[in-house]
Amino acid sequence: KDDVSAMKKMDSRICHLEALLQESKTVVEQLEEENSTVREKNQKAMHAMRQELTESTKIMESKLKAQLKSVQVEKEVAVRELEMKLKDVNNLLVIRDKDLATQKESSSSYRSEMRRLVSNIEEKMHTSRREKEKMQQSYNELQEKLDLWQND
Repeated sequence: KDDVSAMKKMDSRICHLEALLQESKTVVEQLEEENSTVREKNQKAMHAMRQELTESTKIMESKLKAQLKSVQVEKEVAVRELEMKLKDVNNLLVIRDKDLATQKESSSSYRSEMRRLVSNIEEKMHTSRREKEKMQQSYNELQEKLDLWQND
């Protein structure tokens, strides 16, 4: 009787454990299905994110290339403007150098003319002094003659 009762308990436990095992198998299958579904969703999401990242990278790269091109064009325009300004400044310097050379030449010829005039004036003054001295000498001689004549 004890053996039968023990056997029944053992059978009951085995049935209970088999039911638990079956339930566990069902839970594991459900978890595996959910895991598979989640894995698929994650793979799809990762693929979509990669595509989105690739597209946004291409868009950003395109924008950056356009900005770079714009900056290069602006730089080229600025360089051309600076080159033109530099050319203008160089032209002005050439003109100024020519003007300075002309002024120097004019100034040089002016100085030469002034030296010539001063030299002429000095020569005339010297000539005038000699003439004055001669006149003074002649006057003195005449005065002496007059004095001698008056004394006689």
